[in-house]
Amino acid sequence: MPAIRRVLTTLALLTVCSTFGRAASITMAPVNIASQTVTFNTSFTVPSFDATLGMLTGVQITADAAFILSTSVFNGSGDFDSNTPTTESYSNFYGYGGVDITGPAGLDFQVSNVKTVAYSNAALASGVQDSYSNLPADSGPQTATITTNLTAWELGQGPTVSLNYNADILSVSAATTSQDLYFGVTGTGSGVVSVTYVYTPQDLVGAPEPSTWLLLGSALLAGFYFRKRLAL
Repeated sequence: MPAIRRVLTTLALLTVCSTFGRAASITMAPVNIASQTVTFNTSFTVPSFDATLGMLTGVQITADAAFILSTSVFNGSGDFDSNTPTTESYSNFYGYGGVDITGPAGLDFQVSNVKTVAYSNAALASGVQDSYSNLPADSGPQTATITTNLTAWELGQGPTVSLNYNADILSVSAATTSQDLYFGVTGTGSGVVSVTYVYTPQDLVGAPEPSTWLLLGSALLAGFYFRKRLAL
């Protein structure tokens, strides 16, 4: 009897799980973020999910951020500071662009790894500036998925998604303990953002799939078979 119960329980669990195995999705028209000088903020309104399609189960935000950055390093020893002019060095100097994306239902997504190539100089003289211009940096498509508190994506004219573009220096290693090196970065940012609604189609909400009926039938047949054997 324990073995029979285990078989029937397993079939029942498979039946329940298969009910939720199918999903559909619809992607809203991508939003192009025009090139602007960083730092800047922008936002757009996403058309709300059409609840007549079915039950919303998730929202995917996909962003591809692009930057054109210019970076600089200045040796200020003996200039801004009251000290002796010295030759300084630095390495692993990146320009970095970032985008913080926020919105309803706890959306807080940071597009990462948007950095330029690295630069180094073992002998930057006092009063001299190294400049690196028009450096491209692209994140590639990155996606965040929201699966809780989805009501805000279904109401009214739709939710507002906000983007904050910023730029900074990244991963600089000075070869000395001197504070005479001054790093800077400027540039522009742009990108593309799209929103995809993932949902269970209306005709499947609460309705088992064909495979579910098959599993359910198998469970019933198995129960009938074991009951017949026990009766013999």
